[in-house]
Amino acid sequence: MTKPVRQSYLYRRLLGLQRAEPRVPDPRPLTEPSAVVTDQPSHRILVVEDNLVNQKVAVRHLERLGYGADVASNGQEALAALERTHYDLVLMDIQMPGMDGFEATARIREREQAGKRLPIIAMTANALEGERERCLEGGMDDYIAKPFKQEVLAQTLARWLTHHAPVPPAFPARRDAGTKPA
Repeated sequence: MTKPVRQSYLYRRLLGLQRAEPRVPDPRPLTEPSAVVTDQPSHRILVVEDNLVNQKVAVRHLERLGYGADVASNGQEALAALERTHYDLVLMDIQMPGMDGFEATARIREREQAGKRLPIIAMTANALEGERERCLEGGMDDYIAKPFKQEVLAQTLARWLTHHAPVPPAFPARRDAGTKPA
């Protein structure tokens, strides 16, 4: 529809919808089994995103591609999740309240063990020239502009996860719940 909307046009459209046959939900799954990657190793991915809708979209894409995913709403939650769970890759939003993606990435890099780099892919709606380079300089390994298509996500993940051995844990195991990491 174009704005301004004429009342008569809107009325006719609503009447047309009311007269239309009701839609019956399709009993088939949203994704055909052939569309799901079945030979993909079960990589675990942490999605760090403050927007609830973007969280759901990212997780849905990852699940359709055969990956497991957990969500952290900000950088602080991401650091806590990485202390508890081993992840093979992180999808990191850039602009978040509190600890943004750049600061979270810097802290992750500080805590990594020598020789064990966790792939961090920036996800940002900022597609301005130079943003990719800024993310790479900030310690991230790759960049995806939002909104992204599932194919772009699949290619990016394949670049970092396929043909690589599973990433060993980048963080040392916690010795004592009360002990802070050095």
